This record gives sequence, structure tokens and C-alpha cells, in this order.
Amino acid sequence: MMFPSLLLLFAALPVAKGSPVPHTSGRDKVLLVSFDGFRWDYDQDVDTPNLDAMAAEGVKARYMTPAFITLTSPCHFTLLTGKYLENHGVIHNMWFNTSTGVKLPYYTTQGIDSWWDNGSLPIWITAQRQASGAAAAAAAVRSQQWASHDL
Repeated sequence: MMFPSLLLLFAALPVAKGSPVPHTSGRDKVLLVSFDGFRWDYDQDVDTPNLDAMAAEGVKARYMTPAFITLTSPCHFTLLTGKYLENHGVIHNMWFNTSTGVKLPYYTTQGIDSWWDNGSLPIWITAQRQASGAAAAAAAVRSQQWASHDL
């Protein structure tokens, strides 16, 4: 009796392993969520079931080494362009226009594209130029796809 049961078990194994869930498209999607001003372990202290589910199904960085210890804009621009501060030129949370000499806090430049166009392309602009259907919505910048929306 043991032998037929084992034979049935081994015969059923290929069916029991399941099948992969089909993708809706041939392209993978990237959603980058960046939090500023959080302690390294803050996500463990607060109940965030939706963010936890996204991390479990995708990728979550265990740590990162900031490009500049205490300033948001240089670090985010490094993350978005893949360039270090000396190459992308964002070195402070204060924005300075070298052509006009105007200096403004970064939050006042959020809706002005020219302040963000420093020659270093963020990842979504590169993707848009490759006709990948990329879009971005951030506190500071908008991609062309979202230009007509009031975010």
C-alpha cells in the first residue's frame, strides 16, 4: 500500500508546484518611494501594511549611503541621476541660478522647470526619451506626462 501512495505522490508533484502568475505586459515597472528625514528604522516602528506589502513583493533597500549627510536635494538628485554632487551640481537645498544670480529656497522653485534643468537627466526623463511610457510625480518635479495635471 505504501508504494502506490508514493507513486501517486510523485506523479502529482509536477502539478502541485503551481504555475507562475502571468505578467500584464512585457515590461517591468519601477516605483521609487523615497522618504526624507526618517530614522533608519522608522519603518519598523510604524504599521504600514501597504508599504510592507509593496516591499515584500518588490525590492527594498536595506540601507543607503547618502551622497551628502544632511541635505535632501543633493541626495535625491544623486539617487535620480546616478551622478555624484560634483557631477550633477546640486550641492544645497538652496538653488542658485548662475546666469541671473538669483538665489531661492528649493521649495519656491518646485514648479519652475528651468531650475531643475541642470544638464543631468533624472531617470524618468531618460526613460521618456526612450519612449518607455515613463512618468514621475514628486514634490519637486513633474514629468511631461503629468504637466497638465494639478498634483
